[in-house]
Amino acid sequence: MVENKIISKYGIGAGTNYVVENQTILKTGLMFKLTDGIRKKEFTLINNSSYIEINKIILTPLFKWERPEDWSKKLLDQGLYFIIKGYTSRGGTFTDTYLIGAYVSPMHYEPIFNFTKALNIPLSVTMKPLKMNEYPIRIEIEILGSVEKLDFDVIFVYAERG
Repeated sequence: MVENKIISKYGIGAGTNYVVENQTILKTGLMFKLTDGIRKKEFTLINNSSYIEINKIILTPLFKWERPEDWSKKLLDQGLYFIIKGYTSRGGTFTDTYLIGAYVSPMHYEPIFNFTKALNIPLSVTMKPLKMNEYPIRIEIEILGSVEKLDFDVIFVYAERG
């Protein structure tokens, strides 16, 4: 129950106390789109049972393409990537960068990337659970590239518990 964040554990041994966490609702199948004009999305994680899990990225090429190598080459040429930044209530920060071209394989006919393991924010970025006193946490997801104008819109499909 501690692992599933239904309860929180305080202390060790005979002095251990357990507290029931506020149950939050899990929303799945949510989406947000980042474009050349709107490159950043913000979220707030209110407590240590809150998270965002990105399950899929869908690219919308803003140009005509016929073969997969048309969009995949342009994707690699533009160096499209996204950055996840987190700002804790105690002034701490964390960040990680994800190159979208790294998800391309010869198996992709369309620019849709399903993650075999969801990208969990904050855990996938921090690589460790955060302390309760670090919440709320402001999360920014920003799309960038090696060119000034991006030729793709990027849709993130995610689940949210908050």
